[in-house]
Amino acid sequence: MTASGADNADQARQTAAPGARGKAAELMAAVRAVESGERSAAEFFAEPRPAPRPRRAAPA
Repeated sequence: MTASGADNADQARQTAAPGARGKAAELMAAVRAVESGERSAAEFFAEPRPAPRPRRAAPA
């Protein structure tokens, strides 16, 4: 990471809401794992669920 990238990450951490800090830390850990080759990016994404079928109205 470049010096400006590190500065931006520090600034984002300081201004983030408390609940967002955990998510940001998880995301940063995932990025490091993928960049280092430790894990595949596909491991962090679940397959999208198919859209539910519309229900037919019951006959009157």
